[in-house]
Amino acid sequence: MFFVSQYSSLIGQQKLVDSLNTLILSSKSDSQKILLTCEIAVEYRNNNLDTTLFLAQKALNQSISIKFPKGQGRALRVIGIYYLMKGNNSEALSYYQQANKFAAQTKDTFELGWSYINIGTVYKNIGNNEKALENYFAGLKIFETMNNQRAIGWIYGNIGLIYSVQLDFNSAVEYYKKSLYVREKVGNKSDIIVSLINIGASYISQKDYQKAMKYLFQSLQISKKIQDHVGEISSYNKLGICYIQLAENKNAKQYLDSGLYVAKKFDNKKEIIEVYTTLSKFYNTVYDYSEAFIFGKLALDLAKESANIVYIKDASEQYSIAGENLGNYKEAYQSLKLFKKTSDSLNNEVMYKKTLQLDYKHQEENQRIEQEKITLASRFELDRQKGIRNTFIVVSLLLLVLFFYIYKSFRDKQKANNLLQRQNIEIQQQKEEITSQAEQLELVNHTLETNRDELQVLNKTKDKFFSIIAHDLKNPIGALMGNTEILMNAGSSINDEQRNEFYQIINFSAKHTYSLLDNLLNWARTQTGSIKHNPKNTSLTGLIKENITLLDANAKNKNINLFTDVTDDIRILSDPNMIKTVIRNLITNAIKFTHDQGSIKISVETEDDIAKIHITDSGVGISEENIAKIFKVGEHHSTQGTNNEAGTGLGLVICREFVEKNGGRIWVTSKECVGTTFSFTVPLATQAQTDEDDLFEM
Repeated sequence: MFFVSQYSSLIGQQKLVDSLNTLILSSKSDSQKILLTCEIAVEYRNNNLDTTLFLAQKALNQSISIKFPKGQGRALRVIGIYYLMKGNNSEALSYYQQANKFAAQTKDTFELGWSYINIGTVYKNIGNNEKALENYFAGLKIFETMNNQRAIGWIYGNIGLIYSVQLDFNSAVEYYKKSLYVREKVGNKSDIIVSLINIGASYISQKDYQKAMKYLFQSLQISKKIQDHVGEISSYNKLGICYIQLAENKNAKQYLDSGLYVAKKFDNKKEIIEVYTTLSKFYNTVYDYSEAFIFGKLALDLAKESANIVYIKDASEQYSIAGENLGNYKEAYQSLKLFKKTSDSLNNEVMYKKTLQLDYKHQEENQRIEQEKITLASRFELDRQKGIRNTFIVVSLLLLVLFFYIYKSFRDKQKANNLLQRQNIEIQQQKEEITSQAEQLELVNHTLETNRDELQVLNKTKDKFFSIIAHDLKNPIGALMGNTEILMNAGSSINDEQRNEFYQIINFSAKHTYSLLDNLLNWARTQTGSIKHNPKNTSLTGLIKENITLLDANAKNKNINLFTDVTDDIRILSDPNMIKTVIRNLITNAIKFTHDQGSIKISVETEDDIAKIHITDSGVGISEENIAKIFKVGEHHSTQGTNNEAGTGLGLVICREFVEKNGGRIWVTSKECVGTTFSFTVPLATQAQTDEDDLFEM
């Protein structure tokens, strides 16, 4: 029964190496370059071990050169990885133990945890499971403190593998399930598949096939979903084994055929051997020895190519059984010999590991004795140093008595100097306090001047406000009252046509008064700060078209052609209500000062990150003198329109304040008797802001 080892995906390895190389080139720190070099060396371990060794030794030499112990520890562990993958467990263990000492010395917790895991892996390879578990649990304790869930899951899985090798399947399942629980929290699907398959394999070894199938079906489902072909093939193969043992031959063949199909499709040699061997076992079980012989031969040939003793042993066993039952005794005999030979090799390997384990224990004992010798020598050296130290203390005391008299004389002189120095400091502090007070006085004067300027602006604003109420607002309301009084007193003395004329006058006065009140309210709110600036990703095109629709009737009353050439959806980052008010006031102003049969055009141009909006009319134009006044609060500038429409000049002041609140500017170009163009800018919305709003709208 094969268990799935811990593995990690190599997808995107070259991309990661390129990214790390880029970081090395941009890094200004030698220590950071060394650590990045170690990371690159690890990434090369699966396809270019020589590069791994070269980079690790380079990092080690540089770390020694700049006295960087953390880098030495990292480099030593990577060299240990090289020797482990080369099969040289002795060298690997030596480097891992050195790395462990450096990690402990530099308090590199992450590196210390991994060095324990690496040492445990070496002991597992040589069959010293007791030492392997000891180091795995030491690493586990560290990563639990760090809450490194993926490392914890990895360690649990390896502890499970050790118990599986020891045939303690209950303990193996316990740790495989712990690994599964942690990996499900992390969410790495490939790691979850490993744990599920190992749990299934353990239950197969315990002959609890129903429980095994429960976990194998889960691993199969996830493997298909993430296209993990190795996990998918292994799940199919082990499910086939379960069905063979349950004598459900149809299902067994179905799952084994599916596994073989996937293995061949992706040319997974290792998995093809396993499925061929299981198919041979299946056909031997159902007494179809011809098919068993064919698949056994296929499995054995591939196993020989791979030189994997376990695969050769399992394949030769099934091939021998099929050959014997077919009467092909020569092939059966040769296969049986091969089966026994590989079995003996595996037994010899076990004995070798036990011998190696005893050798390591002998080496550890020698190291312990050597350490005791070093300890005794250290104690002797310590006693010698104590004697020297005591002599030094006596001499030092005598010197201290001598120096005391010298110091006392020096101290008295120093006190006198300190007193003089303190007096100088006090004088300097008084001078600095005077300077500071002068600076504060200057700041107060500046604040008073600023407050005076602000008060003057407020007084002008107040005067403008009362002027509008006393004159501009009073007159249209008086007109409304007069016209309604005429209508009330006239009774039947006026005809319908005259009455309609009065209605039109009243309607015009009401609209004018409403517009005046709206502008007055907006202006007052801007002065008190009650209007909140709320910028949004807004369609400028939509605001323009909305205002054209709103004011088109007013334009048609004067036979004015109100139009825009804007077709694209231009997005701006502004307060939509403020910009809508600006566009409405500017179009209303243009209608007011444009003759019958005139035209008003709204156009937009974009430049870098701003939009420029132009409202151009063919009206009466504005003089240079009045252009300087129209945006100022304190200047009373109001002109009647071409149809004697009244106004306050307040609308343009509001336009300026609203545009500036949105980070733009407003200006006017005009020529008398030709026309006027009011222009203002607003920020464009970025593509990222537009995309974000599109997501919210979906």
